[in-house]
Amino acid sequence: MSSLPISKAGNTPHHEETMPQIHRTRNIFYAMSIDAAEDHILSKLAIVSEGFELGIPSNFYSTARFQEFLDLAQERNQILRYAYFPNDCRLQIIPMGSPVHQALCWALEKDLRDFERKGSSSIKVLESLHIGAGSMLIASSSSDQFARRKTPARKKTPDLAISFLSPRGTIFRFTVVLEVGFTETYEDLLGDAFDWLTKIQGVNLVVIVDIKEDRKALQDVKQTTAFQSRVQKLVDQFGNLQARARDSDIDIDGEVSADKGEENDDPSSILSETATDDLIKELETEIDIDDCVGPLSAKLEFWELGDGTLQQRGESF
Repeated sequence: MSSLPISKAGNTPHHEETMPQIHRTRNIFYAMSIDAAEDHILSKLAIVSEGFELGIPSNFYSTARFQEFLDLAQERNQILRYAYFPNDCRLQIIPMGSPVHQALCWALEKDLRDFERKGSSSIKVLESLHIGAGSMLIASSSSDQFARRKTPARKKTPDLAISFLSPRGTIFRFTVVLEVGFTETYEDLLGDAFDWLTKIQGVNLVVIVDIKEDRKALQDVKQTTAFQSRVQKLVDQFGNLQARARDSDIDIDGEVSADKGEENDDPSSILSETATDDLIKELETEIDIDDCVGPLSAKLEFWELGDGTLQQRGESF
C-alpha cells in the first residue's frame, strides 16, 4: 500500500539508523546523514530538470535544519515542490527547471495552440488534437545503450506532447513528444527519446532540442568593469541589506566577508523578500540579460524507431 505524502516536519516516524554516508540501491540513493542528503540534492539540482527521489531517514527529514534547507531551496526557485513518504522514507523532489528550458516549451505550446484556435486545419483534425503533458509509467529495462548522466526514471513527463485521439476518442495515437535539454547532456536527450519510443505505447516521433550556453563568455562578461558598474548601480538602486553588505565586502554583522565573489554576480538576488510588484518590474527593465545568461545555441532533431533501433529523421537544424 502506498503512503501519503507529507511536507511538514511533525508527522514523521522516528528512525534509529544513522551512518555518515550515502549509498545506492537500484535507482534510489539513500542518505545516511543530513550533509549527504543536502549535498546530493544540490548536485542533482545542478544537472537535472526532471523530478528525482532520495531515501532519507525520517528523523533527519524532520529536523529544523533540513526543513530550512528545503524552504530555502524553494525561495531560491531551485525546487518547485517536494513530498515525503514516511512509510519507505522517500523524499520526492521536483526541480524548478531552467527559465530558458521553460520559455522554449511555453513558446512552442503557445504557437501550437494559436494554430489550433485559428482553425488552420480541418475541424475533424482539430477535434482529435490534444496538446499538453502528463506523467506516464514506463516499462523497466535492464539495458541502456546511452551514456546518460541521469538515472532513467520510472515515470516520464514530456516537456510537451502532441497527440491525436483514435476515431472513437478513447486512446491517443500518433503521439509526438518534445524533449528540451538545457542542463541535460545530448546523450541524456537521446536516452529520453529511446525511452519514449520503446517503452510507451503510441509515441511515434520524438523532437529533441539541445540548448547550449557559452558559460565562458558569460564569465568573461562578469570580469569586466562595465559589469561590475551595472551590478553596483542595481545594488545602490534596489539592493536589500544583505546585498549592500555583500557588495561592500562587509557582512551584516560588520565582519569582513571572506566569501565575496560568485554570490555577488547574480543581479536577481539583490531584492528584498517584501519587494513590490512595481519594484520588481522596474528592476527587470534595468537588468541586462547578457549579464545573466551566456550566448545560447540550439540544435533541433527528429528521432524515430527503425527496425527496433533509434534513427534520426532528416537533418539537424
